[in-house]
Amino acid sequence: MRFLRPAFPRWIPAVLAGLLAASSALPTAAEDSVYPVASPAEPGRTNTISVRWKKPRDGRPVAEVTGLDPVRLATLAAQSQPPTDWRRILAVHTGPRGAVRRDLPQLAGDYSVTNGVLRFRMAFPVNHGVEYRAEFHPAEFHGGGDDTVAYDRLYLLPPASDRDRPQTALAEVHPSAAELPENLLKFYLRFSGPMGRGDAYRHIRLLDESGAPVDLPFLELDEELWDPEQTRLTLLLDPGRIKRGVLPNEQSGSALVVGRHYTLVVDAAWTDASGRPLKSGFRRRFRVGPADRRSPDPEQWTLRPPVAGARTVLDVSFGEPLDHALAERLLTVHDLAGKPVDGSVSLSDSDRKWTFVPSAPWRPGVYRIRVGAALEDLAGNRMDRLFDVDLAATPSTSASAKPAPDGAVRTFEVR
Repeated sequence: MRFLRPAFPRWIPAVLAGLLAASSALPTAAEDSVYPVASPAEPGRTNTISVRWKKPRDGRPVAEVTGLDPVRLATLAAQSQPPTDWRRILAVHTGPRGAVRRDLPQLAGDYSVTNGVLRFRMAFPVNHGVEYRAEFHPAEFHGGGDDTVAYDRLYLLPPASDRDRPQTALAEVHPSAAELPENLLKFYLRFSGPMGRGDAYRHIRLLDESGAPVDLPFLELDEELWDPEQTRLTLLLDPGRIKRGVLPNEQSGSALVVGRHYTLVVDAAWTDASGRPLKSGFRRRFRVGPADRRSPDPEQWTLRPPVAGARTVLDVSFGEPLDHALAERLLTVHDLAGKPVDGSVSLSDSDRKWTFVPSAPWRPGVYRIRVGAALEDLAGNRMDRLFDVDLAATPSTSASAKPAPDGAVRTFEVR
């Protein structure tokens, strides 16, 4: 039986915890912590409970609790306990050895009960040199009793040797255009390997033309916006300074000013998941153009159809840079029957051009490009809504988005 992980805001990764320094004296992940526990259900009988970490193959370790009262465990599993209830029984978080801490934020993952074993599988890979704690609460398991007692197990993935992996580098930054709109919403930073969490904003700066740091340009979230592999960071500019009529915008103005030049700087001292600094720092200079307050319009895109009988390229030119990650994911090719066409996607010309190469030669016929409604331009404008609407403007003077709740479709023919 499996249980879904707790629900989290969809735009925030599920891990919320400070990454604390590790101690070399910690036991290895292969060991058990075994405790004799009296069973309230059967006075006089003692269950031997084992709290154990299983080493991961995919970077996501599994915490296991064995020796539990099988009747009680089966009862809880049959009741389809919500994730919050399982988290009270088996809590997993970062933190050092010591007293029971029920106030620490818990890590995201999936709970399951199989063959009398309660398991928790992390949703994300672990970081080298960080202490992860699986904490079993027998009172919560039995539905009452002394809740000050808990049995825990620490997991430590030792720091990686320099010989174990190449030094992590900042591989790509998007958008990459020389000119970006005044109301730019985000940057994407993609790294060659997993990065550590919780330290990003100390190592990223935005400099003005004089070389001085721009004051608070980014939305600094407690939970950094990493993909599951921890190789891509979404760096949001403060939306409060973008939206007109909002207090931060009224007080501080936009972080970017039309006509000026800025430099995005990434510090080489930023450490990856193994605790080593980046291979090198990064700097990119760009100029700021007028704000973009119009929705993407697929009807204005230029398509260059491929030729039948070969794996020729399908090109789509947007006429403007679009959001790199969304454009990679939200444009798909289908045949006339609606079957997806397998192939690879790439973006070029500073994210102005989308290219699709099929896995097999094209067959003659009519095809469709489906465009997801969530596709955005660099300012966060979608086909069905604008990110920033001037509430003081009249409808005739304010650019408006076209209704597109289901996205859009462009048709092309292969001959």
